[in-house]
Amino acid sequence: GRYSTRPRWPAVCTSVARWRCAGRVGDKWRRKRVSLRHLLRQSQAGRAASLVLPRAAFRYEMAGAPGDLPTALPEMEEDDTFEPAFIDEGEIMKEELLEGDQDMEDEDEDDEDGTDAQGAGEPAGKPDSSQEEEMHDDAAQVLKAHTEPVFCVAASSVRSDIVATGGQDDVAYLWGVGSDHKEPLATLRGHSDSISALAFSGDGQVLASGGLDAQVKLWDAMTGECVGTLDGPGGGIEFVKWHPKGRVLLAGSEDFTTWMWNATDGVPMQVFTGHSQTVSCGDFTPDGKGIVTGSGDGTLRSWNPRTGECVHTFQGHAFHHGGITSLVCHENSSICLTGSQDNTARLASLQTGKVLGTLQGHKDEVECVDIHASMSLAITGSADTTMTVWDMNTFSPRSTCPHEGAVSKALCHPTAPFVFTASTDRQVRLWDLRSGICERVLKGSMDSILDMAIAGDGRTIVIGGDDNQGRIFQL
Repeated sequence: GRYSTRPRWPAVCTSVARWRCAGRVGDKWRRKRVSLRHLLRQSQAGRAASLVLPRAAFRYEMAGAPGDLPTALPEMEEDDTFEPAFIDEGEIMKEELLEGDQDMEDEDEDDEDGTDAQGAGEPAGKPDSSQEEEMHDDAAQVLKAHTEPVFCVAASSVRSDIVATGGQDDVAYLWGVGSDHKEPLATLRGHSDSISALAFSGDGQVLASGGLDAQVKLWDAMTGECVGTLDGPGGGIEFVKWHPKGRVLLAGSEDFTTWMWNATDGVPMQVFTGHSQTVSCGDFTPDGKGIVTGSGDGTLRSWNPRTGECVHTFQGHAFHHGGITSLVCHENSSICLTGSQDNTARLASLQTGKVLGTLQGHKDEVECVDIHASMSLAITGSADTTMTVWDMNTFSPRSTCPHEGAVSKALCHPTAPFVFTASTDRQVRLWDLRSGICERVLKGSMDSILDMAIAGDGRTIVIGGDDNQGRIFQL
């Protein structure tokens, strides 16, 4: 399952977070949900013997030609579903390096106790102690409470004094913003699996958390008290979103459904069905009159929240040929931008049900999207280590902004002509949308950044990542 310590094979191929894998072939498998295609690509590019995967994944790799993917998972025997499989040195007939790849020396090889050539006791892929001391930290606050990676963060659009973090350790925390806040304001316990999504209500008074335990919980943002549990979905929660004008909550699930509840009494209002794979992303339209959902099945659907009826389905030749990873609606509620595993982004009209244009140019999966409405610009961040700014009228790129790792999040400033990006290269960058120039780099994170949120003031940024920490930057 996504970020879970329990494998959930049906969900592996519909990941929203392919770039969140263990990193170099040879690093320990962290049991985060990653796309099988991405893992096979890694194992083909390096030493397949170094990657520990359940046996079914190796069956895929060995059964077909490089790059081929099965259309369905094989039926697993009961006794090997969750057993890891290894290739012994004696079973390797020949090792070949693909063009452009370099041989992996012993520093990439993990010892049995989880250490590598970087030094005893140092986690693979992370800087050693001396390097960490020398790293400059631009953060106003370092949020240290989690014991495992921080998968999601949240900031309020109306409050800049509080943020939230949630992680693989099944716990969420509320944090006060300010140098006098050294410890969490509240510890939010109750989930039995990794917390995968967080969102503050429109008035900033309630925090919603979604977990891989298929539950959504509501917390008082002032006290940290759990004020409700929303049941219904049969699979892990992919996202939680609040209605822009009321206490209505939307959540997408790995069981192919999307649920909408009245958060005041916890009663389900609608269950939207129709997708054939995980509902990976979704939201209310800004006017609150519609709902859009994207799925690993490659379709975008718009819904009537009152009747539960599917108004439009975007699919087929003119649309994506891979799973949808992210979406965002224009502030006029008539256009939706989607990013996909097929390396493209698409603009779709929610009024006519037609695809308006294709944003094509990335060389790897589009992981995140955003729209700067006042400038008519679309933003796409990709696993190819670039963020691209597009003209929404001509569908052509205006600037391409390089990074040193996959772009995991891109968020436009709420009022100014800037966009923030977070990357697996451990840095947050501020880009001028008019020139495409990087105006500022915010450092401090010691591992990949997995999520980022911006408060309504546009000056408070919170991130979370693989270093088990959150950070608050203030501009």
